[in-house]
Amino acid sequence: FDRASGEDRDHMHVSWVSGVPYAYALLCHGLRVGNTAYVEAAEGVLDFVAQALTPGGTFWARWKEPEGWTTGWHPDHTRLHARTLADATLFMLRAAELHGRASWRDAARSNVEVVLRAQRDDGALPAAHRVETGEAASWDGTAGIAWIPALVEAGERGAARRAGAYFAQFERWYGAPEDVDLALTSED
Repeated sequence: FDRASGEDRDHMHVSWVSGVPYAYALLCHGLRVGNTAYVEAAEGVLDFVAQALTPGGTFWARWKEPEGWTTGWHPDHTRLHARTLADATLFMLRAAELHGRASWRDAARSNVEVVLRAQRDDGALPAAHRVETGEAASWDGTAGIAWIPALVEAGERGAARRAGAYFAQFERWYGAPEDVDLALTSED
């Protein structure tokens, strides 16, 4: 990531295999060892992700050169996978708490508000969200389970408990990675 130009050299997911969780880890390490370059690199990634919310109020899934922000690896370009969004939200909340950056907290909180609005009465959380509205695009699979840690981190324990009760009824969890979607994987 080039902080001066705001560009990634190729592509970056906001979570999963790059992005916010890795920037959070780099931020923690940089602060721990006093390495300003690490801290600045982490801040650059976190700022870049936080400043680019979708029209629906969530993070985008991936930055890709030259397209810019995109929906990730799956073929439906109108939706965003819950796991990708939830993991980015969790670690953005942690980074904001650690570093006191209001813009990070506000961006993560926007994602939390989207999922709270989408949560069904039975506790289910969507497996995917619409780019334009943040509304549920899919309830198939159990990818929505990834929102539970982000809800806990955001202090939304009631919503997290309802989701936990809903997902506890499944014998198998499936659909965690966005590029496999509804298949059983080791990530589930």
